[in-house]
Amino acid sequence: MYEYRPKIVYGLIIVNVVIWLFINLTLRTQAALSSFLLTFGVVPIFIVNGQNLLSLLSYMFVHVDFLHILLNMLALFLFGRDVEEYLGAKKFIAVYLFSGILAAIFHVFY
Repeated sequence: MYEYRPKIVYGLIIVNVVIWLFINLTLRTQAALSSFLLTFGVVPIFIVNGQNLLSLLSYMFVHVDFLHILLNMLALFLFGRDVEEYLGAKKFIAVYLFSGILAAIFHVFY
């Protein structure tokens, strides 16, 4: 049995699922969903213009469809537990957030 309890991984999964439920239960119109995605998703032109920089962080928690959240959370569960155990909780969350922000920056400028 798995002895280490990866609190950060479990917490991230819970936060992501709660946000996914919020998106899918409350944003019932295309206009509402589009507005949400423009605010919390990474829109390259906004970032290039220095606008909505918080989206470099918030996009990591936005999943629109079921398959997207399922596969991302499965990968986080399967791989994140070992990485968190190896690095420790503080380093793991730092690596997680840094990697996500770096991925967004590459998306914007690539």
